Amino acid sequence: MNLDEVRVKINDINDQMLALFKERMELS
Repeated sequence: MNLDEVRVKINDINDQMLALFKERMELS
């Protein structure tokens, strides 16, 4: 696994976390 692949995976995880966070904020 090279550095670019790691960077893409981290970005994907960050996007998922942000999406979950926004959903939670809208619900409460």
